[in-house]
Amino acid sequence: MNKQVNFEDTIYILNVMIRMVRDLFKLDIDAGKFLRKTIEDLEFIGFILEELTEKLASHPDLPSRESEAINLSDAQWQYSRLLDEVVGEASPFFGLLTPEIRRRINLLVTENSGRRKYLEESLSQTDNPNDEPVVSQAEMCDLLGSTQAV
Repeated sequence: MNKQVNFEDTIYILNVMIRMVRDLFKLDIDAGKFLRKTIEDLEFIGFILEELTEKLASHPDLPSRESEAINLSDAQWQYSRLLDEVVGEASPFFGLLTPEIRRRINLLVTENSGRRKYLEESLSQTDNPNDEPVVSQAEMCDLLGSTQAV
C-alpha cells in the first residue's frame, strides 16, 4: 500500500463485504457453491484490515488518526462477529467446515483479536481524560445485545 490510503472508503467497502457475507445466512443457498469464495472473502477482509492497522500504526501523526482508529476498530468488531457466525450452528456452512477450513478461520480470529487489542491500547493511550466518554458502535451493539451495526 504505497499510495495514500483512504481509510474511510476502504473501511466502507469492507463493511459492505461483511454485510454481503452475513446476508448469505438469510438466504436459501447451496452453501457448497459459496463456501470457497466466502472463505477467500474472509481472508481478503482480514488482509485489508491488517494493512489498515499497520498503516495506522506507522503514521502516528495522521490528522484523523483517532477517528480512523475508531472506525477501523468497529470494522474489526463486525468482522469478528462474522467469523463467529460462519462457524456457528446457524451458518449454512456449518456442516461443510472441514478441520482445515476451521483452522483457517481460527487463524483469522486470532489475527483479528490481536489487531483489535492493538487498536484498543492505541486509543486508550491517546484518550484525553477531560473528554466525555464515547460509546463506540461495537460497545453500543454489545450493550443492546445486537450483532448488527446501529
